[in-house]
Amino acid sequence: MQIGLAQERPMDVQRAQAEFQVAIANLQKAKADLETSATRSPIAGQVLKVHIKEGEQLGSNPSSDASKGCNGIAEIGKTDQMYAVADIGEYSIAKVQPGQRAKISSPTNTFPGEIAGTVESIGLQSKSDRGAVEVKVRLDDSRPVAKLTNSAVNVKIASP
Repeated sequence: MQIGLAQERPMDVQRAQAEFQVAIANLQKAKADLETSATRSPIAGQVLKVHIKEGEQLGSNPSSDASKGCNGIAEIGKTDQMYAVADIGEYSIAKVQPGQRAKISSPTNTFPGEIAGTVESIGLQSKSDRGAVEVKVRLDDSRPVAKLTNSAVNVKIASP
């Protein structure tokens, strides 16, 4: 008895169907694993700092930032709207009011020129170690400094 290529044996068809079903199940499991292992930010923004490396688990590497009391795998910042934070001396803070205009510049020329902004909030208490009150200035245009988080700046607040 000779079996030609065109002839199918029921046992071969069943085996191929079973292998196909296993392949579909493996694909579905791989998709589910990928979905649960993907890291997504709860906010739109820019990654500012990564605390763990690929393959690490939170708290698995004692030398990583993640094991030093850090919350999460990365810091994300909303760099589309940035603020400059100024420490204003206790003796000058009475002259500062929300809504005042301000100019922000870089003491190290990290960005060119000045960026305008508006005083948005004034801290409620002095930082005793510096004798200053924290003032937040909302920048009019964050694009020139979107990649410069935590940079030192000079802040000039216009007189009321």
